[in-house]
Amino acid sequence: KEKKEKNDKKKTKKTSNEREARTIFVGNVPTTMKKTALADIFREFGEVESVRFRSVAFQDPERNVVFSNKQSMEEAVNTKSLTINAKVATNGAEEKTEEEQEFRLRIDRATPTISHDKSIFVGNLPYDTEDDALRDHFSSCGDITNVRIVRDRRLNIGKGFGYVTFAKKTSVGTARLLHDTDFRGRKIRVFPSQERPKKRGGTDDQAKATENREAFERRNKRKRKLSGGNGVSDPSKPSFAGEMASAKDTRRKAQRKGKKQKHQMRKKAYLKKQRTKKKTPKKQPST
Repeated sequence: KEKKEKNDKKKTKKTSNEREARTIFVGNVPTTMKKTALADIFREFGEVESVRFRSVAFQDPERNVVFSNKQSMEEAVNTKSLTINAKVATNGAEEKTEEEQEFRLRIDRATPTISHDKSIFVGNLPYDTEDDALRDHFSSCGDITNVRIVRDRRLNIGKGFGYVTFAKKTSVGTARLLHDTDFRGRKIRVFPSQERPKKRGGTDDQAKATENREAFERRNKRKRKLSGGNGVSDPSKPSFAGEMASAKDTRRKAQRKGKKQKHQMRKKAYLKKQRTKKKTPKKQPST
């Protein structure tokens, strides 16, 4: 039963990852737009499987469009942005009216991949920073392929940093010149983007530990052969590094104890000699 549950979890995770690979994120969508209308816009790239709305309560909620195949998703992502017209309600002096406004939809993968050699890290951003504002700030550095502001999933507000990806590597050096410049009243920090270090305890660390262990055993085998041994380790001697370290500590403790005992014995002998000198009477000079 437990094996069946584990297999079911693996299948569910695999299906979820495969679905995520066919999904795009759409930003700057009018709040009045329905799912069917958004699906109609992206049907020009291929068959749309479903449309998901998340965080509807926020001003710029998340819209995810799932395609039936990965090729359609790639075609949609390559457009980078689409421009649509939508009616938005505005509060007038006397009554509410509807005005038609232009919206530029932001399109990206649901699980975006950052090309670190073409990207910069931007820190100390205001929490309400929008992607378009950050794009405009770095537009003079070169063609921008992607802007990503890291946001809190529950509150949908920025965490104060983001990434800007350029079409060319040379644009990264130009963008670094904007380090410590003013952006909406804050001095932003600009650094080249770096990949996160891998967590310890993964498969790489396990492979390295195994390799170190094998190398240690090979060295010991060579030493036994050079010393004339028959390749069988002596059970009285330590077999690995941990036991070797503990054996050395034991010898050092024994040496320190021996030195201390010798010092105490010399001290006792000296004090005894001093006491005997005081007890022996001085000889009177003969007249």
